[in-house]
Order: sequence, then C-alpha cells, then structure tokens
Amino acid sequence: MPGGADQVVMQERTERDGDIVRIDDTCRPGANVRKAGIDFTEGDILLPAGTRLTPDAVGLMVGASLTYANVFCRPKVGVLSTGNELVEPGQAAGPDQIINSISKAMDGLVRQWGGDPVYLGIARDDPADVRAKLDPSRDLDLIVTIGGASVGDHDHLRQVFSAESGALVFEKIAIKPGKPTWFGTLRNTPVLGLPGNPVSSLVMARLCLRPAMQILTGQTPDLNFAKARLGVSLPENGPRETFIRAQYDADEGTVAPLDNQDSSALSALVRSDCLIRRLSHAPVAHIGDEVQTLRLTSRTSP
Repeated sequence: MPGGADQVVMQERTERDGDIVRIDDTCRPGANVRKAGIDFTEGDILLPAGTRLTPDAVGLMVGASLTYANVFCRPKVGVLSTGNELVEPGQAAGPDQIINSISKAMDGLVRQWGGDPVYLGIARDDPADVRAKLDPSRDLDLIVTIGGASVGDHDHLRQVFSAESGALVFEKIAIKPGKPTWFGTLRNTPVLGLPGNPVSSLVMARLCLRPAMQILTGQTPDLNFAKARLGVSLPENGPRETFIRAQYDADEGTVAPLDNQDSSALSALVRSDCLIRRLSHAPVAHIGDEVQTLRLTSRTSP
C-alpha cells in the first residue's frame, strides 16, 4: 500500500470523473486490508506429520516457498484370497463355488485409505500354492489375507505361515463379526488375516486394516468413534464385543440397527452408514440411550 494509506476501497464503490475519483464508501481504517501473517508467519508448522498432501495442502506448501517435503510413500498392500470355492469376477461359478468379491472391495478400501493394492490372486487349498502366493519377497509393506484361517481340514494358510517361521502376534479377537482375525509377521512383513465371511472381513478391515495403514502413512491411529442416541432398544450383549450394521436418522438424531445382521449379508452393509458398538456383556440399552458408533460412509451420520 502507498505510504500513509490505511484503507482500500473496492473499485465497485468508486466512480471516475476525469482525473477525479469519487468514493461511495465510509471511512473505515483497515477495511479490505490483509495484514502480513494473516495466513501464516515464520516458524509456523503448516503441515504436521501425518497430513495427507491434498491439492490444498500442496498449494499451501508452495505458497510458503516450500518446494520439498519429507513424505511417506503410499504403502503397497498385498491382498490374498484363499479357497477352492472362489472364482474370479467374470468367471462362471460352479455349484460349490462363489465369486471372489471381497478382494475387489479390499482393493477399494486400500486405495481410499492411501495405499496401493497389489492383488496376489487366489491361494488354492494346497500348501504349495499357499506358500507360493504368501511369498513376502514382493517388496510389500503389508499382506492382507482373506479366509483360510479357520479350523477346516483344508484351511492351510495358518499352517503354512507357521511352517515358514511366521511370528504370530494374536490369533483371534473377541469381536463379532470377525473372531478369526489374526496378525503376525512373515520375514519382517506384517500379515493381517481377515475372515472369509464378506461382512466379517470388511468390518474388521475398518477396525484393523485402517489403523495399520494410518501407521504406515505416518498418521496416529484413530477410529473416530462418535456418540449417538438409540432409536430402538437393544438386548444385552454376549461375551464378544459386537458391531451392528445400522443407519443414522439425521432428522431424528437417532441410530437403529438393520434387520439382517448375517455375516454374509453384504446388502445390509451397503445400506448401513455406521456400526453400533456394543461392548462385551453390555446391559440392555433403551431408546434414547447413548451408544458409540463407527462411521462407514460419507453420508450424513453421527
């Protein structure tokens, strides 16, 4: 600004008559003036560790004359399905087979959470094939397996993992759905084992895979549970912590479970926008009681 000036008048509030400018505005010192440092000043931390470099963040960084930044690369996450019962999308399923849908869903979640998915295929019910598909020498930051960790005679995944000197951290979680979830390391590569049931797998991805990817991308793990009021009563809960597929009613400010809670019912998961969290042995919850919820989608929810 010119020396001695303390106000800027918008051009729309002025009228020129030759060399004379008439101003249709009041005297307001400081009006339409942005002071130096209004956005940031020397020494400010503009992008804390863990901040995702969105286009807005890049614009801020460049606007501060910062041309370099220490970043976490997008983690490479291997996704391995297991089981003779699976066929790839587009293939015809036999009488005892189902389409391998969960790997595609996991691909989308990995991308949504900042990673690069690497599809490792379907490991058939044969130890040699499981061993070949589970090979950690692919420069992966994390391997996610789907299915094959139960107690069936042909669930070879865990046996191969142990035979290959995998270090198991935990093998089950007292959660419903998702009890068979396990975690360990195979030659320094983390391995997260998710259940084969579609809903169980996708719910546990929100509870376990997302925090893991937050760590891999330099963020602080946070599931961001929110509080909401119940629109219906819920019975007492059993010994396992339970996550119930539900919908949030923005008009009423309440949340209510869907009728179909089967661990294979993906249609109910799609209709849900949140999960109601019920701690183990939680007592009866009544209409209007406060519960914790976990957001699933970008739609309006608690």
